[in-house]
Amino acid sequence: MINITKYISIHPLTLALFAVSLYMGIFIETAFIFGIIFLHELAHFLAAKILGESPKQINIMPYGCSLATGKIKNDKKAVLIYLAGPLLNLFFMLFARHEIIFNTNLTMLLVNMLPIYPLDGGNILNIMLKRVSPYYKKISIFLGLFTLIFLAYYSYKTIYITPYPLIALLFLTNAFFAKQDEKYISLMRRIIESHNENELKFQILSAYEGESLSKVLAYAKKGSSLLVHVLDKKGKKVGVLTEGEIINAIPIMGKKAKLKDLLNTVEKRGNFG
Repeated sequence: MINITKYISIHPLTLALFAVSLYMGIFIETAFIFGIIFLHELAHFLAAKILGESPKQINIMPYGCSLATGKIKNDKKAVLIYLAGPLLNLFFMLFARHEIIFNTNLTMLLVNMLPIYPLDGGNILNIMLKRVSPYYKKISIFLGLFTLIFLAYYSYKTIYITPYPLIALLFLTNAFFAKQDEKYISLMRRIIESHNENELKFQILSAYEGESLSKVLAYAKKGSSLLVHVLDKKGKKVGVLTEGEIINAIPIMGKKAKLKDLLNTVEKRGNFG
C-alpha cells in the first residue's frame, strides 16, 4: 500500500487501473465511481471520529474502498457509524440533478445494505440479531450465504446482458469468506488479551496430531493459557504446543493446518512467530 496521508492509502493496482481507464478513455467515469465510494467510506470515518472512535485508514483498493475501524464496543455507536455511508448516498440521491449521480448512489446504497458481512447491512444485521438470539452468528452466515446464492442465480440469468452482477458477486463472495477468517483471528486476539499476566493459569489439553489448529483453539478458555500435548496415532506424546504458537501460526498456515505440521515447523525454527 502507498500512503497518501496518515489516514488514506492506495493500492498500486488501483493506480494501474486508473492508467488503464485513461488509455481506454473511461478515466472520468472510473474516477467518478471511485469518488462516490471514497465519500461513502469518508462518511463512516467522520462518523467514527465524531463518536469518539479511532478509525485507522481508508484503503483505496482496485475493487473500491474499505475502512479499518477496529473493534467498536458500543452497539449504538456502531450502528450509527455503519449507517453514515448509506445515509450519505441517500442524501446525494435526494439532491441529484443528473441520472448517473442518482443511479450510482442508488447502487451503492442497495449493495451496502445487503445482509452480507462485511457490508454495512451485514454489520447492522449482526448487531440486531445479537440482541434476540444467541445463535446470531450462524443466522447471519446463513442469511449471507442465501443472499450470495440468490445473487449467483441472478448473475447467471443476466450474464449475457451485463457482467456487472457477476463481478459484484465475485467481490462479495471473496469479502464474505475473507471476513470470516478475520473474525476468527479477532477472536484469537481477544483470547490473548483476556489473560491476566499476574494470575495466569494453564489449561492442559491432549489432542491428536491430525487435529486442525482451529478445532484445538476452540477449546481455549478465557483467563487461562492453553498448552496442547500432541499425540500420535498410538496415543504417544510427540510434542507440546502453546496457545501463542497456534495463534501466530493460523494467519500464516491457515486454520485448517494440522497440529503435526505446526509441530514440525516449531521443531525446525525453535518457535513460531
